[in-house]
Amino acid sequence: MDALVPLAVKLAVNRSQRSCEPIASTLIQASGQQMEESVLRGIKSGLFVIERCLRDILQETRTSPESNNWLLKVRHSDIDDDVANRLIIMVEGMLREIQELQKAFNIEKNPESVRWHVINSLNEISTILSDLTPD
Repeated sequence: MDALVPLAVKLAVNRSQRSCEPIASTLIQASGQQMEESVLRGIKSGLFVIERCLRDILQETRTSPESNNWLLKVRHSDIDDDVANRLIIMVEGMLREIQELQKAFNIEKNPESVRWHVINSLNEISTILSDLTPD
C-alpha cells in the first residue's frame, strides 16, 4: 500500500482527535474585526485550493476506479474500504469547516466559466500537438 495512505489516515485520526474548532473559531472571531483586503483574499484563495483538493479526494474515494479508465491509463484501487470511509468522514468535516468560514467572512462564490475551461484544454492540446508535429 502506498505510504501516503497510512499518512492520510494518521492525519485524519489525529484531526478527529484534536478538534480544529479552535482554528475555525479564532478565524471566525477575527472576522468580526476589520480585516485587510489582501488578508481576506489570501484566506479565500487558500480555502478555494483546499476545497478543490478535498472534492478531488471525495471523488476518488467514492468513484469506482474502473469508471475512470482512459485509453492510455488504467486505474486500480489501492485504498481499502476502511481507509476510504475514514477519508470521506475527514473530508466532509473539513468541507463543513470551510463552509463555516465562508459564512463568517461573507465570502461569495466566484463564477466559473465552462467555456474558459474548454478553451484552456483546447489550447493545451494544440500546444502539445504542435510540439509533436514534425517540422
